Amino acid sequence: DCLRHMTTEWRDSEDLCRITMEYLLQRGIPFRTVITAPNNDFSQAVPSPVNIKHGTFVRRVDWTADLQDFQVWEYAVRSFLTYPRGRAALLYGGIIWRVAMEYGPTDLAERALMGPDTADGSAMASFASSATQWYLDDTLSPEELRLLSGTYKVDAGESCIASR
Repeated sequence: DCLRHMTTEWRDSEDLCRITMEYLLQRGIPFRTVITAPNNDFSQAVPSPVNIKHGTFVRRVDWTADLQDFQVWEYAVRSFLTYPRGRAALLYGGIIWRVAMEYGPTDLAERALMGPDTADGSAMASFASSATQWYLDDTLSPEELRLLSGTYKVDAGESCIASR
């Protein structure tokens, strides 16, 4: 709300807004870069969710991590971060931000500041609404968060699978 207010009230607000977003991004502080959509056009403004191509890793109970497993994870993370929605990882903050900074392409920070790209068919979420419009931004799915955080599932040998 503060940034939105600044852009309507202050002179040179675009520069101030950009400087503020860069400050937050450099420190891993979560924030959003939203687009607006009319309330009556919500279904058209929200692209359908995409399936993550890398999936959740499943391991046997007796599995032990090795360098090759780590390299496979690195490849999957680097690959995901090249997609337009990879920018949402930088905006997420915390450990997800740190992973995105380490493994993301060189233009990821610039893409993060540009806002969501509705042309890529990615999942988006509404964060606020008014009587006339929705505020939308990219969001990470639970599967994408698991990929970025290095979570894997352990097959317990029965019908249950436990996360580690």
